[in-house]
Amino acid sequence: DGKAIAFIFEILFRERLFAFYCAYDEAYAERGPGAVLMSRILERSFEEGIRTYDFGTDWPYLRRWPHSSKTLNELMVFRKSFGAKVFRHWHLNVRPMMARFGAGAPAPQGRGA
Repeated sequence: DGKAIAFIFEILFRERLFAFYCAYDEAYAERGPGAVLMSRILERSFEEGIRTYDFGTDWPYLRRWPHSSKTLNELMVFRKSFGAKVFRHWHLNVRPMMARFGAGAPAPQGRGA
């Protein structure tokens, strides 16, 4: 019926795709909509030349796929615009807090397949 049952909010920056928030409809959990969507996203991302997919953290569901991890160090410089302030707050405060408290769905998600 065209109803969305899984999604992921992502940001693409310099050939690196960042997963910020994932969710799915619990009514369909046994069918694994997140796993299906994540598989399609990973395939399409690498076909489109995305070099890195940053899951943001080590969620238990990520262990379904063989992957390697590496520590990335980065220096972030933010402009003084309102949009940059929102992104900075999200990246430095909200995202780490969500990771600490296990926010997000227990199944992988992705942008529209």
